[in-house]
Amino acid sequence: MRALRLLLIGCALLLSLPLQAQGNVQLELLQLHACRSVGSFLSLRGEGLQPEHLQVLRRDTKQLQAGFAAIDPAQRGSLQQTYAHLLARLEEGLSYGPSEDDLPWRYPEQLSRALVDLLRAADGLDGDQNDAPLLSAIKLELLATQYAAQAYLGYFEATPGADGSYVSQGEQQLLAELDTSMAQLLPLMAAGAADQGRRASADWRYLRMALGDFDRTGRARLGRSGRPLAPLMVGRHARGMSERLVQLAAVTEAR
Repeated sequence: MRALRLLLIGCALLLSLPLQAQGNVQLELLQLHACRSVGSFLSLRGEGLQPEHLQVLRRDTKQLQAGFAAIDPAQRGSLQQTYAHLLARLEEGLSYGPSEDDLPWRYPEQLSRALVDLLRAADGLDGDQNDAPLLSAIKLELLATQYAAQAYLGYFEATPGADGSYVSQGEQQLLAELDTSMAQLLPLMAAGAADQGRRASADWRYLRMALGDFDRTGRARLGRSGRPLAPLMVGRHARGMSERLVQLAAVTEAR
Protein backbone atom coordinates (compact mmCIF):
# COMPACT_ATOMS: atom_id res chain seq x y z
CA MET A 1 0.00 0.00 0.00
CA ARG A 2 2.80 2.42 0.84
CA ALA A 3 4.50 1.78 -2.51
CA LEU A 4 1.23 2.42 -4.36
CA ARG A 5 0.63 5.61 -2.40
CA LEU A 6 4.11 6.90 -3.24
CA LEU A 7 3.61 6.02 -6.91
CA LEU A 8 0.36 8.00 -7.00
CA ILE A 9 2.01 10.97 -5.29
CA GLY A 10 4.85 10.87 -7.80
CA CYS A 11 2.40 10.76 -10.72
CA ALA A 12 0.49 13.71 -9.31
CA LEU A 13 3.71 15.65 -8.93
CA LEU A 14 4.75 15.00 -12.53
CA LEU A 15 1.36 15.85 -14.00
CA SER A 16 1.42 19.23 -12.27
CA LEU A 17 4.68 20.27 -13.94
CA PRO A 18 5.70 21.54 -17.39
CA LEU A 19 7.66 19.08 -19.52
CA GLN A 20 11.17 20.40 -18.73
CA ALA A 21 10.48 20.50 -15.00
CA GLN A 22 9.19 16.93 -15.13
CA GLY A 23 12.64 15.81 -16.27
CA ASN A 24 14.24 17.49 -13.28
CA VAL A 25 11.77 15.88 -10.89
CA GLN A 26 12.46 12.43 -12.36
CA LEU A 27 16.18 12.94 -11.76
CA GLU A 28 15.51 13.97 -8.18
CA LEU A 29 13.24 10.99 -7.57
CA LEU A 30 15.95 8.73 -8.98
CA GLN A 31 18.41 10.11 -6.44
CA LEU A 32 15.89 9.64 -3.65
CA HIS A 33 15.23 6.00 -4.55
CA ALA A 34 18.97 5.31 -4.86
CA CYS A 35 19.56 6.52 -1.29
CA ARG A 36 16.59 4.54 -0.02
CA SER A 37 17.76 1.35 -1.75
CA VAL A 38 21.20 1.50 -0.16
CA GLY A 39 19.70 2.42 3.21
CA SER A 40 17.31 -0.54 3.15
CA PHE A 41 20.15 -2.86 2.11
CA LEU A 42 22.16 -1.70 5.12
CA SER A 43 19.17 -2.36 7.38
CA LEU A 44 18.81 -5.83 5.88
CA ARG A 45 22.41 -6.75 6.61
CA GLY A 46 22.61 -4.98 9.92
CA GLU A 47 19.47 -6.64 11.27
CA GLY A 48 20.46 -10.18 10.30
CA LEU A 49 18.88 -10.61 6.84
CA GLN A 50 15.33 -10.67 8.18
CA PRO A 51 12.60 -11.27 5.54
CA GLU A 52 10.74 -8.03 6.28
CA HIS A 53 13.87 -6.00 5.54
CA LEU A 54 14.44 -7.94 2.31
CA GLN A 55 10.89 -7.04 1.28
CA VAL A 56 11.61 -3.35 1.84
CA LEU A 57 14.83 -3.60 -0.17
CA ARG A 58 13.07 -5.30 -3.07
CA ARG A 59 10.38 -2.62 -3.07
CA ASP A 60 12.96 0.17 -3.00
CA THR A 61 15.04 -1.31 -5.81
CA LYS A 62 11.90 -1.73 -7.92
CA GLN A 63 11.14 1.95 -7.42
CA LEU A 64 14.74 2.76 -8.34
CA GLN A 65 14.41 0.73 -11.54
CA ALA A 66 11.08 2.37 -12.37
CA GLY A 67 12.57 5.79 -11.68
CA PHE A 68 15.46 5.12 -14.03
CA ALA A 69 13.13 3.90 -16.78
CA ALA A 70 11.06 7.10 -16.45
CA ILE A 71 13.82 9.62 -17.06
CA ASP A 72 14.59 11.14 -20.44
CA PRO A 73 16.30 8.64 -22.80
CA ALA A 74 19.29 10.96 -23.35
CA GLN A 75 19.77 11.30 -19.61
CA ARG A 76 19.30 7.57 -19.20
CA GLY A 77 22.23 6.96 -21.51
CA SER A 78 24.43 9.27 -19.46
CA LEU A 79 23.50 7.50 -16.23
CA GLN A 80 23.40 3.91 -17.46
CA GLN A 81 26.86 2.95 -16.26
CA THR A 82 26.60 4.38 -12.74
CA TYR A 83 23.03 3.12 -12.35
CA ALA A 84 23.92 -0.41 -13.44
CA HIS A 85 26.97 -0.38 -11.18
CA LEU A 86 24.87 0.47 -8.12
CA LEU A 87 22.34 -2.26 -8.88
CA ALA A 88 25.17 -4.75 -9.36
CA ARG A 89 26.71 -3.83 -6.01
CA LEU A 90 23.36 -4.27 -4.27
CA GLU A 91 22.80 -7.68 -5.87
CA GLU A 92 26.36 -8.66 -4.98
CA GLY A 93 25.69 -7.73 -1.37
CA LEU A 94 22.77 -10.14 -1.25
CA SER A 95 25.09 -13.03 -2.09
CA TYR A 96 27.09 -12.69 1.14
CA GLY A 97 26.28 -14.51 4.35
CA PRO A 98 24.88 -12.85 7.48
CA SER A 99 28.11 -12.71 9.46
CA GLU A 100 30.23 -9.57 9.40
CA ASP A 101 33.15 -11.77 8.37
CA ASP A 102 31.20 -12.89 5.29
CA LEU A 103 31.38 -9.38 3.85
CA PRO A 104 34.60 -8.60 1.93
CA TRP A 105 36.41 -5.72 3.56
CA ARG A 106 36.36 -3.67 0.34
CA TYR A 107 32.64 -4.10 -0.26
CA PRO A 108 31.36 -1.23 1.96
CA GLU A 109 33.65 1.19 0.15
CA GLN A 110 32.54 -0.12 -3.25
CA LEU A 111 28.86 0.17 -2.33
CA SER A 112 29.14 3.70 -0.98
CA ARG A 113 31.20 4.78 -3.98
CA ALA A 114 28.59 3.33 -6.36
CA LEU A 115 25.87 5.35 -4.62
CA VAL A 116 27.90 8.56 -4.59
CA ASP A 117 28.80 8.20 -8.27
CA LEU A 118 25.16 7.82 -9.32
CA LEU A 119 24.01 10.69 -7.11
CA ARG A 120 26.72 13.01 -8.40
CA ALA A 121 26.01 12.12 -12.04
CA ALA A 122 22.24 12.60 -11.67
CA ASP A 123 22.66 15.83 -9.74
CA GLY A 124 24.96 17.12 -12.47
CA LEU A 125 22.23 16.56 -15.07
CA ASP A 126 19.63 18.18 -12.84
CA GLY A 127 21.26 21.61 -13.07
CA ASP A 128 20.12 24.36 -10.71
CA GLN A 129 16.40 23.63 -10.87
CA ASN A 130 16.10 21.57 -7.71
CA ASP A 131 12.69 21.37 -6.08
CA ALA A 132 13.16 22.47 -2.45
CA PRO A 133 11.08 19.72 -0.78
CA LEU A 134 12.52 17.00 -3.01
CA LEU A 135 16.12 18.12 -2.54
CA SER A 136 15.55 18.18 1.22
CA ALA A 137 14.16 14.64 1.02
CA ILE A 138 17.26 13.50 -0.88
CA LYS A 139 19.63 15.11 1.60
CA LEU A 140 17.73 13.58 4.50
CA GLU A 141 17.77 10.08 3.01
CA LEU A 142 21.48 10.43 2.19
CA LEU A 143 22.25 11.42 5.78
CA ALA A 144 20.15 8.52 7.08
CA THR A 145 22.07 6.16 4.76
CA GLN A 146 25.40 7.50 6.00
CA TYR A 147 24.15 7.07 9.57
CA ALA A 148 23.14 3.45 8.89
CA ALA A 149 26.51 2.71 7.28
CA GLN A 150 28.27 4.16 10.31
CA ALA A 151 26.15 2.05 12.66
CA TYR A 152 26.22 -1.24 10.76
CA LEU A 153 29.55 -1.14 8.90
CA GLY A 154 31.61 1.39 10.82
CA TYR A 155 31.98 3.99 8.06
CA PHE A 156 30.66 5.44 4.80
CA GLU A 157 33.23 6.15 2.12
CA ALA A 158 32.63 9.50 0.42
CA THR A 159 35.33 11.97 -0.50
CA PRO A 160 34.23 15.61 -0.16
CA GLY A 161 34.64 17.65 -3.33
CA ALA A 162 34.54 21.24 -4.46
CA ASP A 163 31.91 20.88 -7.18
CA GLY A 164 29.10 22.50 -5.20
CA SER A 165 26.98 19.35 -5.22
CA TYR A 166 25.20 18.26 -2.04
CA VAL A 167 26.92 14.90 -2.54
CA SER A 168 30.30 16.55 -1.90
CA GLN A 169 29.24 18.07 1.43
CA GLY A 170 30.03 16.68 4.85
CA GLU A 171 27.26 15.60 7.17
CA GLN A 172 27.38 18.75 9.28
CA GLN A 173 26.99 21.00 6.25
CA LEU A 174 24.11 18.90 4.95
CA LEU A 175 22.47 19.07 8.34
CA ALA A 176 22.88 22.84 8.50
CA GLU A 177 21.23 23.19 5.10
CA LEU A 178 18.40 20.92 6.20
CA ASP A 179 17.93 23.12 9.28
CA THR A 180 17.39 26.10 7.00
CA SER A 181 15.06 24.35 4.56
CA MET A 182 13.00 22.57 7.23
CA ALA A 183 12.39 25.88 8.98
CA GLN A 184 10.57 26.92 5.81
CA LEU A 185 8.96 23.58 4.94
CA LEU A 186 7.52 22.57 8.34
CA PRO A 187 5.07 25.51 8.40
CA LEU A 188 3.86 24.44 4.95
CA MET A 189 3.22 20.95 6.27
CA ALA A 190 1.27 22.41 9.17
CA ALA A 191 -0.82 24.59 6.85
CA GLY A 192 -2.78 21.59 5.62
CA ALA A 193 -3.43 20.02 9.03
CA ALA A 194 -2.18 21.22 12.41
CA ASP A 195 -1.82 17.72 13.88
CA GLN A 196 0.29 16.59 10.91
CA GLY A 197 2.46 19.66 11.34
CA ARG A 198 3.02 18.84 15.01
CA ARG A 199 4.00 15.26 14.20
CA ALA A 200 6.34 16.42 11.46
CA SER A 201 7.99 18.93 13.82
CA ALA A 202 8.44 16.25 16.48
CA ASP A 203 9.96 13.86 13.95
CA TRP A 204 12.35 16.52 12.70
CA ARG A 205 13.48 17.36 16.25
CA TYR A 206 14.33 13.70 16.77
CA LEU A 207 16.12 13.41 13.43
CA ARG A 208 18.02 16.65 14.02
CA MET A 209 19.31 15.40 17.35
CA ALA A 210 20.19 11.90 16.09
CA LEU A 211 21.84 12.96 12.84
CA GLY A 212 23.78 15.68 14.63
CA ASP A 213 25.28 13.08 16.95
CA PHE A 214 27.04 10.88 14.42
CA ASP A 215 30.48 11.55 12.97
CA ARG A 216 31.13 9.90 9.59
CA THR A 217 34.87 10.57 9.78
CA GLY A 218 35.23 8.95 13.19
CA ARG A 219 34.88 5.36 11.90
CA ALA A 220 33.12 4.40 15.10
CA ARG A 221 29.70 2.90 15.76
CA LEU A 222 28.98 5.36 18.52
CA GLY A 223 27.74 8.91 18.31
CA ARG A 224 29.70 11.97 19.36
CA SER A 225 27.90 11.71 22.69
CA GLY A 226 29.21 8.18 23.23
CA ARG A 227 25.73 6.68 22.89
CA PRO A 228 25.14 3.80 20.45
CA LEU A 229 23.66 4.79 17.10
CA ALA A 230 20.03 3.83 16.43
CA PRO A 231 19.84 3.19 12.66
CA LEU A 232 16.43 1.49 12.57
CA MET A 233 14.70 4.32 14.41
CA VAL A 234 16.49 6.97 12.38
CA GLY A 235 15.70 5.15 9.15
CA ARG A 236 11.99 4.92 9.93
CA HIS A 237 11.73 8.57 10.92
CA ALA A 238 13.73 9.66 7.87
CA ARG A 239 11.53 7.60 5.54
CA GLY A 240 8.38 9.05 7.02
CA MET A 241 9.72 12.60 6.74
CA SER A 242 10.95 12.16 3.18
CA GLU A 243 7.53 10.80 2.18
CA ARG A 244 5.95 13.94 3.65
CA LEU A 245 8.38 16.07 1.66
CA VAL A 246 7.55 14.27 -1.60
CA GLN A 247 3.86 14.80 -0.89
CA LEU A 248 4.51 18.46 -0.07
CA ALA A 249 6.31 18.89 -3.39
CA ALA A 250 3.27 17.51 -5.21
CA VAL A 251 0.91 19.83 -3.34
CA THR A 252 2.97 22.98 -3.78
CA GLU A 253 3.61 22.37 -7.48
CA ALA A 254 -0.09 21.79 -8.10
CA ARG A 255 -0.98 25.27 -6.81
